[in-house]
Amino acid sequence: MSSHSGVRLRKKLDRDRELATLIEQFAELADSLVTVTSCSTYRYNCAAWAAGMKNTKIAPAIQRNGRLIGGYSWPMSAVVPRYSIRAYEEVYETIGYRRCDDGAYVIGIEKVALYGHDASECCHVARQTISGTWTSKMGDCADIEHATTEDVEGAKFGRVLSFMSRDYGLPRRIEPPRLKLPSGVERSTLEPQWSGGDVGVG
Repeated sequence: MSSHSGVRLRKKLDRDRELATLIEQFAELADSLVTVTSCSTYRYNCAAWAAGMKNTKIAPAIQRNGRLIGGYSWPMSAVVPRYSIRAYEEVYETIGYRRCDDGAYVIGIEKVALYGHDASECCHVARQTISGTWTSKMGDCADIEHATTEDVEGAKFGRVLSFMSRDYGLPRRIEPPRLKLPSGVERSTLEPQWSGGDVGVG
């Protein structure tokens, strides 16, 4: 076997292990046709991946001093830090997304799907690829490509509660965190408040 073939074989085995780990944590994937497209990582979360970012986690991870926990991003000057579906819609609006009716594939349009058990908490975000399939960062596990938004619905993420769309080619950049809270928001009213640790949507 050539060294080139050996490298390809190791990559295949890695994907098998990643898929096994995913199915352990997300049982609904056992019956779905998904493709593992990355290794597991803690560096970014699903909300960042859906925005095209791989170096941060998008979440309102606010410490009691009013600052974001290191490694997290949130456009605090524009969006009140909450975990609700509407708050995450406002985050994506800062990079050009607007609500749309469904996840149907449209040439030249990029879409995201926001998941939750109800509107009070966004549990996951998936992004439609240029080919019409969907891509998701599955918690701290791997990124996957899946055929439909329903493939990742289940006990952990709930169901799709909102679709948003924008034209392809717009910037993929969430505003850097600000140290000041939005005008009129008191630190004591923020919920949840965090003093540290790993938080964020899946």
